[in-house]
Amino acid sequence: MKKLTTFLSLTLFFLTLTSLGANNFSFSLKKGVNNDTLTCTFMVNGNSTCKTNIETTLTSQTGVISAVWDSGTKQMTVVFKAAQIKNSDLHSFLAMAGYDTSELRAKQSVYDALPASCKYTREPETE
Repeated sequence: MKKLTTFLSLTLFFLTLTSLGANNFSFSLKKGVNNDTLTCTFMVNGNSTCKTNIETTLTSQTGVISAVWDSGTKQMTVVFKAAQIKNSDLHSFLAMAGYDTSELRAKQSVYDALPASCKYTREPETE
């Protein structure tokens, strides 16, 4: 009964996000060891030259199982262990490496430190 209640609560939560137009973020539960493996998908600005760097920024973190970035759609899909890492940490790691995400913008000085070949067109900063 507890699993059914949890499932229904999560379903309602995701339906609410969808109805609010939150299409830059998706979050789903995947079965894994101790049922704690999660998958999230979100936007990451970058260019194809630095695909490996963008993915390695996350795969080098404890708790991240895989990170795949599609340079065409700018979508990052990450599988991670919820007991070891939080979704917000994923955005922080990428911003600290110089990449803007749908949730967090990299500091200008960090973006400026990227190699010239890794520079991408940034969205204008909003206040």
